[in-house]
Amino acid sequence: MAEVRGADKLPRLQYKKSGISRVNGSQNPDYYKIYYQANKEKILARNKELRQERKEKGIKNRVTPQTWRFMVISLLQQRDGNNCAICGDVLDFNDLKSMHIDHKVPYWHSQDDTADNLQLAHASCNMKRSRKYGN
Repeated sequence: MAEVRGADKLPRLQYKKSGISRVNGSQNPDYYKIYYQANKEKILARNKELRQERKEKGIKNRVTPQTWRFMVISLLQQRDGNNCAICGDVLDFNDLKSMHIDHKVPYWHSQDDTADNLQLAHASCNMKRSRKYGN
């Protein structure tokens, strides 16, 4: 057991000597910048390999979570209109952060994430409703 601990500490000591903290990277704002500069060639080569793999598999684009959320909001807007499903007031589509995609029947209860169970709501309305059923 002691040998494993000693082997585990060795990489941490090397990172401490270099001035970057691998363990607490989120606490060091320059961690990712320093890591990228130190490993730029390796990162760019890996990205090139991944692009080539996607090209060979026929995958054209990768959908990011932001794109996916925008697509779901557009679908629900076309289906339900521009009003909040809870209070009925008009939603502001210029500020997507003030809008939530709400589950009619809570996800924790039904495990249903289909479009039939989704609706658009103000963030404040959705937070007030919390884990309750219905409007």
